Amino acid sequence: MAQCQQEPIFHKEHRYFFAHVDRLVQSNPSSSHKVDGITLADTVLECKSTGAFNKDEWGEAYTDQVPTHYMLQCAWYMALTQCMQTDVAVLIGNQDFRIFRIYRNHDLEAAMLEHAKRFWQRCVLEGIPPAPKSPADASIIYPASKTGVRVHANDEAIKNIERLRELQQQMKELDQEMEHLKSLVMSAMGDSEELAAGERLLATWKSTKPVKRLDTQALRAAHPDIAKAFTVESEGSRRFVVKEAA
Repeated sequence: MAQCQQEPIFHKEHRYFFAHVDRLVQSNPSSSHKVDGITLADTVLECKSTGAFNKDEWGEAYTDQVPTHYMLQCAWYMALTQCMQTDVAVLIGNQDFRIFRIYRNHDLEAAMLEHAKRFWQRCVLEGIPPAPKSPADASIIYPASKTGVRVHANDEAIKNIERLRELQQQMKELDQEMEHLKSLVMSAMGDSEELAAGERLLATWKSTKPVKRLDTQALRAAHPDIAKAFTVESEGSRRFVVKEAA
């Protein structure tokens, strides 16, 4: 029997660890799934849906071959509920339904809980933000630059810059190749909307509907006072640029 879980489930020792599971499944449907804050269910049930383009991230049904982030989510839920297994039901592309079963891994749980404890102590209690994982993260943590301030690169930063230059050059070459291939395909299509091989659709090149836009340049020329009255200034953003090697 599956019971809906609305209230958060907290870790029995570390009360700042919690989770919201989709369902708790019990072998005995007549018993309570939770008593005095202790989960009595046998299994966690997680229900997912994803697009057809993500189908290769999922393995064969009735295995534990799910995407890594879902595997970690299930491990976290089992660490908090003490359930020994999690069933993951996923609908892929609105037509491919699969069920997976993930069993409890105590070593993985211990590593996750230890990492979470360090995060809580350092980032929450001590107020030290975590290191950024992406350029978007870095822009949030450091939104504005200090004019004229220069920091000297250490060996790691120099190594990263050199690798960035290599990757940027590779991306430039790949972009050029992609543009060339696209032009060849588009030339083969001509004014056709679709390109197919038998019944298999390979590409489309369709005209979009006309879009109406405000001609701000003409507005400024014809009615400068009106344009000025409705012009607002927004905060600038930081632009990251890797300079050419000396």
